Amino acid sequence: MYKYILRRLLQMIPVLLGATFIIFTMVFALPGDPTAGMCGDRPCSPTFIAQFKKEHNLNDPLLVRYGKYMANVAQGDLGTNFRNIKVQDDLKTRYPTTIKLAGMAIIFETVLGIIAGVLAGVRKGRFIDQLVLVSTLVVISVPTTVKPNTTVKVGSVSLVLNQQIAITGADNGLIVNAIAISANAGLAKLTATVASATSDILDC
Repeated sequence: MYKYILRRLLQMIPVLLGATFIIFTMVFALPGDPTAGMCGDRPCSPTFIAQFKKEHNLNDPLLVRYGKYMANVAQGDLGTNFRNIKVQDDLKTRYPTTIKLAGMAIIFETVLGIIAGVLAGVRKGRFIDQLVLVSTLVVISVPTTVKPNTTVKVGSVSLVLNQQIAITGADNGLIVNAIAISANAGLAKLTATVASATSDILDC
C-alpha cells in the first residue's frame, strides 16, 4: 500500500514538470508585447521596458526562464500578476470564497443526488424514475461552459422575482454558482448509484 502511494506520488513529478513547462511555453509563445497597456494610453518608455524585462527574466532563453521560475516556485515565490500584485496575496483573498463555493457545491451535489436516487429507486419504472433518468442525461449532455451561464441567469431572475436576495449580493453569486458546479457528471453518477442500490434493497 505504502509503495503504491509512494509510486503514485513520484509519478506526479514528471507530470507536474511537463504540464507546467507546456503551459509556460504556450504563455510566452503568444504574440504581443507584455508591457502593452501597462503605461495607460501612452507607450512605455525604453527604460521601463528594459527594467520590466530584467525583473521578469525576459531576456533569458526559454529554458533558463523556466528554470528560474520553478526555482522560485520551490521557494514559495509564485511571482506577481498583471496588476503587479503578489500571487500569494491574490490567492489568500480568493481562498475563502473558493472553499465556500466548493463546500456548497459538494453539499448540493450530495443532497440532490441522494434524494433523486432514492426517489428513482423507490419509483422504479414510473414517471419519477423516467424524469430522473432524463434529467441526469441532460446534466451529462449539456456542455460544461453552458451550464454555469444558464444557471446563473435563471437563478438570478428567480431570486429577484422572489425578492429573497439582491441580484448583486455575494451570497446570491455563491449559491447560484454552487448549484451550477454541482450539476455535473458526478451528480448523475451519484444519482444512478443510489437509485440502483435502493432498487436492489427493495427487491431483496
